[in-house]
Amino acid sequence: MAESAGGLVRVRRIATSPRIDDFRYAAETYPAWSLISAHSGAFEFSLGSGSGVGMSGVCQPGEMVICPPRMQFRRAMCEPTGFLFTEFELPPERGDETGWWPVGLARATDRRRLRENLDRIDRWRGLSTLTTREVHHHLVADILLLAIPGRGAAPQDGLVGRATEELDRCAYDPDLSLTELAARLGISGSQLTRRFRAVHQVTPVRYVTQLRIDRARRLLVGTDRTVASVAATCGYASAYYFARAFRRETGQTPSEYRRSGRV
Repeated sequence: MAESAGGLVRVRRIATSPRIDDFRYAAETYPAWSLISAHSGAFEFSLGSGSGVGMSGVCQPGEMVICPPRMQFRRAMCEPTGFLFTEFELPPERGDETGWWPVGLARATDRRRLRENLDRIDRWRGLSTLTTREVHHHLVADILLLAIPGRGAAPQDGLVGRATEELDRCAYDPDLSLTELAARLGISGSQLTRRFRAVHQVTPVRYVTQLRIDRARRLLVGTDRTVASVAATCGYASAYYFARAFRRETGQTPSEYRRSGRV
């Protein structure tokens, strides 16, 4: 069990599903808190008696349904839906203070961050390395934080917005220099890192690495390019350095990931 999101929650179990026609069970009662968030499609739900604001309705991308322990959770898909399911616990010292935690339909305070987290979890479905499990728990805890009004919203920072646009555009350039980027923005490298982390919860270096590895995953499974070609396309100066970075992120070598993705 992993504790994260500033100690607010303890993640017990995570399950993800690609687009399917319906849930395996139309109703369940879980011993812990539970959450379902759709990353595609939509589903109807009803919690308990279904009475009360947000206790029944339709959940769509950008939203999540949170059910307290030992309350019946009924659900049915409106269309083929892909989703994340998780069970979690509140810390013992807050276990009786359920009023502070949202129940029912919750809209993410940062829809882009929710979508990015769901996409990363979905892409890494099936991998079970220790590092991957830890990352999954961190991402799920961050998703839970997005359900709390005022807690998960990303701070607004126009300079970081410009930096993010530049990194999205130049992430695959092997000559990308964060020091030069910071200078063009008129701040130091350490200031850029601090302000970028405050908005995205990752450093600029980590952000670029995630973009590069995500592209590499798609190329390895979807094309017949050599590992060296994939490395160059993703901004790595050598296949050796790329392979080390890829294994650190996924727990597999590029060749192992390609084989597992094509089974």
